This record gives sequence, C-alpha cells and structure tokens, in this order.
Amino acid sequence: MPTARYWVSTAVVDGIIYVIGGAIGARFCSIVEAYNPVTNQWSRKTSLPLSGYCLSAVIDGKIYTMGWMDNNTSFSVMQKRGDTLLRI
Repeated sequence: MPTARYWVSTAVVDGIIYVIGGAIGARFCSIVEAYNPVTNQWSRKTSLPLSGYCLSAVIDGKIYTMGWMDNNTSFSVMQKRGDTLLRI
C-alpha cells in the first residue's frame, strides 16, 4: 500500500481491492487507493469527501462508506466506471 495508515476500510469490486480513508499518525485522511492483484499494482483513486475512518460495503458494484469523518457522521457512495472510481 503506497500510503501507510491505519483504521482503514476495505472493499472489493471486480477483483480490485480498495483501501479507504483511515488515519496517518494523529490525523485522519481521505485517501482511497486500489490494488489490482493481477497486475500487482496500486493506484490512487478519487478521495473521500471528508477525512476519517469508516466502514464500507459493496452492493451492486457500488461502494457505500459510512463512518466518522471530520467530527461528523458521513455517508458516501462510489461507483467504479472503467478504471475510474466516481463519487455518486
């Protein structure tokens, strides 16, 4: 994983593993990175709208994130289109 962090959430869509949010040191982050086990490569994706830690679930190919972000509760939906992860 290119960005070392903890309290991350993970989700798998179409065989790609997404590592979402978390914390670096004492600061929350909004980073989303994806790992393709076929090519053994990581890539940076669209960041979360807020920084923090969350839970995630995949329903119908969409990643739903829920959690504590920037001292507020948050909910986001992301969908993979081609090689791009879009917030919807």
